[in-house]
Amino acid sequence: QNPRSEYVTDRWFYLFARINGAIIASMRKKFRVPKNTIGIALDDSRAQRNFIVKFFEFIGIPPDQCIAFGDGRDEIMGFEDYVVKFIETHKQSFIFLIVDEHLNAVRKLSTNESISGSTVVKNIRKRLSQEEERRLIALIRSQKDSPSDIATYSTCAHGILPDITLANAKESLASLWLKRFPPSDFAVSPGYELKNQNYESSRNLVVSSQDLAQKIVDID
Repeated sequence: QNPRSEYVTDRWFYLFARINGAIIASMRKKFRVPKNTIGIALDDSRAQRNFIVKFFEFIGIPPDQCIAFGDGRDEIMGFEDYVVKFIETHKQSFIFLIVDEHLNAVRKLSTNESISGSTVVKNIRKRLSQEEERRLIALIRSQKDSPSDIATYSTCAHGILPDITLANAKESLASLWLKRFPPSDFAVSPGYELKNQNYESSRNLVVSSQDLAQKIVDID
């Protein structure tokens, strides 16, 4: 083979990989969930509930579609029934659950009862029909992230949401979301923010970005 030809070919593949990687990294940073997504959180910490609501809003969920529970035993114990009924009555929406793994439900006389968030999610999923469950993505938040812990969470939920800040929120979520809802299987695709444009003005990009969104799934 011609050495010059081999060099050009190798250089082309190198540049393609660099450009492809840059496009995907940029897409992750600009990721936004579909606007018909409803975010529901369960956490016994007020500070964490507030943070998760901000996280929901940051990834494109309108404030009136963000709900947080966990303020007291009744909210924790009633969460499973609430979510099942909510999903049953919101048939056109994606439901995004974020549930803390270690929930403290305070009984009378100030005694604590520990509730497993992954068990709550598992129970919810069992009660849903196949079509209802198909519109749900449920992620567990936990400080325990050993391989055995992650394996346990993954059998109950759709994954674990790693430690996040608003700076890395979209990158952390993009791959998880696209694996759960591949663009090839769902008519509604996520959006990607354009510089100096809001979510509504970026809607025209949604269709043209399906192939790139699928690329993230394929690569990961």
